[in-house]
Amino acid sequence: MAEEILTEHWGKISELVVVPYTDGRFVVKVGGKQLFSKADTGRFPTKGEMARLMTQG
Repeated sequence: MAEEILTEHWGKISELVVVPYTDGRFVVKVGGKQLFSKADTGRFPTKGEMARLMTQG
């Protein structure tokens, strides 16, 4: 997941944070902005979804 984001957007990212919860949920933040939340969606991101969200956000 982080590799996907960094591979496609490495020059645009100042900070990439994955915040884990004890029950397997997590939140991904890029530059302080929430990009994806398994806590909200209840699922893992699909292949390419993280990079696509970076482009849209």
